[in-house]
Amino acid sequence: MAAAMLAVPVWNVIDGLTPELSDSGLELCGFDYCIVQQAVREAGYDLTMARLTNTILDEEQARSLADELVAHLGVGPVTVEVVDRIDRRIAGQYDPSSHNILLERPARAWIVVHEAAHTVATGHGDDFQHIVIELAEWMESTGR
Repeated sequence: MAAAMLAVPVWNVIDGLTPELSDSGLELCGFDYCIVQQAVREAGYDLTMARLTNTILDEEQARSLADELVAHLGVGPVTVEVVDRIDRRIAGQYDPSSHNILLERPARAWIVVHEAAHTVATGHGDDFQHIVIELAEWMESTGR
């Protein structure tokens, strides 16, 4: 009985580790991704982030954008796959072992930027934030 009583609170904690997504595909501020959003805002690219968050891409457009981003970063090619649903309530993920970016429909340009940044930096710390800001700056400067 005691084990059963403990199971519910433990499950609530585990379930809380998966970020809830807004309608725009961005993680709500229950996860460390919020520090990335804040860094982008502080760097002056909040409108870029908002625009790219609302830019819906088909699979070919997502592949093309990812190719451009990783070429800009000077890393090897990636594959891009757009699927109906990704487990764990996330909008995208990068697998460094297969160099694959997985995106949930609808694929958004900002999520492609975010996952492309993971080809260079893991986690969401300072290195990652600098890469995301560099990519946002590049997107602005190239009119993407």
